[in-house]
Amino acid sequence: MEFLKLVTKLLQTRRAFRRFMVVFLIVALWLAIAKEVGFMLFIIEESLQTEMFAVWQAKGQAKATVLSAYRKTLDLGWTILYAVGWLNPFAFISFRTYFESAEMFYWAAMSGLSPTSP
Repeated sequence: MEFLKLVTKLLQTRRAFRRFMVVFLIVALWLAIAKEVGFMLFIIEESLQTEMFAVWQAKGQAKATVLSAYRKTLDLGWTILYAVGWLNPFAFISFRTYFESAEMFYWAAMSGLSPTSP
């Protein structure tokens, strides 16, 4: 309650109110951008999971095509993560870990792809 009274008192001047609003708007903008970054990374992660299921089903040239799409999606994920992912620190840590494990899946799936498969 004392804190609320202090904040009310501080905001009674125009200068203090303007500063408060600037800080509030900056934080609100940051939260909005961080949410969008997290959502973009989430959609990429879901796309990778769908492609992972396709790799399990595909045979021959279809598997190579799916793995090519998987690699492109994974590269896009890494690019977005390091370009703007730092705006959302919790998402950065979790998606970096996911993309590292997705790299392991990609290399394991590539090792099972023979160059002479039909």
